[in-house]
Amino acid sequence: MNNYKTLVAQDFSKAAQTYNQYAILQKLVVQKLIADHRNIIEKANYIIDIGCGTGFIGSELKQLYPQKQIIQTDIATKMAISAHQSNTLPTIISDMENLPLINNIDMVISSLAIQWGNLNKTLLSIKKTLKNHGYILISTITNKSFYEIKTINPNIYFEPALSYNEIQKICIQSDIDNLNANTYIINQTYPSIKDIFLMFKYIGARKKNNTNHSYLGKNFFTDMEQKYQTLFPNKKTYSMSWEIAIIKNF
Repeated sequence: MNNYKTLVAQDFSKAAQTYNQYAILQKLVVQKLIADHRNIIEKANYIIDIGCGTGFIGSELKQLYPQKQIIQTDIATKMAISAHQSNTLPTIISDMENLPLINNIDMVISSLAIQWGNLNKTLLSIKKTLKNHGYILISTITNKSFYEIKTINPNIYFEPALSYNEIQKICIQSDIDNLNANTYIINQTYPSIKDIFLMFKYIGARKKNNTNHSYLGKNFFTDMEQKYQTLFPNKKTYSMSWEIAIIKNF
C-alpha cells in the first residue's frame, strides 16, 4: 500500500467508532441509491460492496434481500470489523483497486468511497470482478460538493474530487459497456460551522496530504459563521451541499 492509501486506511480505522453517529448524509445517500435501483438490485444474487465503511449498504440489502449473497470490503481494518459486527456479512480487508474476487460477482455496489482511490484503476478492478453483463452501481462526490464552505473560505483544503465531466469522460473511455454518470444535489444542515468540521473529522475524511494549513485560528469558526450569514442571508442554519455522481452501466 502506498503512503496515501495507508493514511486513508488509518484515518477511517480511527473513525470507526464515531462514524455512524456523524455519517447522517452518507446513510441518506445509501438509502436513495438502493431505493432508486431496486429493480436492478433484485436481479443480482451475488453482490460485493466496496468501501463498505461500517456496513450501511450491507445492512440495508440484508434486510431487503436476506436470500442474496453479499460480501463487504474495505481498506480500513476497523471499518471492516465494524461492518461485520453490525450485519454479520462476510467482510474482506481489501483495496478497491485490487479486489480479490474474479469473474463471479453479479453486482458491484459502492457509496461515497471511490473518491478515495483512482477511478480508472478501480473500474479495471471492478471489471475483473464482475461476471459478463454484471451490474455496476456507485455513488461518489464531485468537486462541486461543499460549495458553501469553499465560497466563504477558498483556502480550506479538501481532498481533490473529480468533476462530473471528468467522471463521465472516464466512464466513456473505460472498457465497460454502457457505463455512464448522472448527478444530483443533496443538502445537509448543521447547527454550526464547527459541527461541519467535526463531521469530517469523525467520519475519517481528513486531509491526506502533508501541506500545512494554518487557517484554524482562534476566531476561525466565528469568522466563518459571519461570512456564511453575509453570503447566504436567507439560510437560517448552516447548510452544506454535496453533488453526488451516480455511476452505473444499465
